[in-house]
Amino acid sequence: MAVVMGVIIALFQLSSALEDSNYKKGETYLKYESEFASDISRKMGLVYEYHAKRGKLSEEEYDELYPLDKFLETRNSVQEFITRLSACGTYEVCPSEHVDNLVCSLSKSMYIDLSMKVSWPPKWKIKFSEPVFYEIKINEHCGIWERFKFWYLR
Repeated sequence: MAVVMGVIIALFQLSSALEDSNYKKGETYLKYESEFASDISRKMGLVYEYHAKRGKLSEEEYDELYPLDKFLETRNSVQEFITRLSACGTYEVCPSEHVDNLVCSLSKSMYIDLSMKVSWPPKWKIKFSEPVFYEIKINEHCGIWERFKFWYLR
């Protein structure tokens, strides 16, 4: 009887520990969701805006509104966020299924935005081909069907 009671108590403790672990993972992930909502989504919009406004403004207007250093800072902030979020899922600090969904979605969006054929200001001396960082994240975090739809059906 004592052995059975010991096993039951151990199972309750294990269940409680797993529940606590899941709660902490969820709490950590919510911090990333909050950061995305308050900062990163705006920066992703700004990266898109840099591309969309390129052919619509004169060189002077574009230089004034969209300086190179601000573009690079914004793009790097998004990339850093995705790297940290990806690591959070990889090391099981965050729930991996939620991380995979968000990283997959963000990486596909940034890949599309950064792969646009844009003629950057010549003085920037930069060219973007297919952004490899986002390609890697898509292949790591998107399911087989999502990758197939993205790479072959778009």
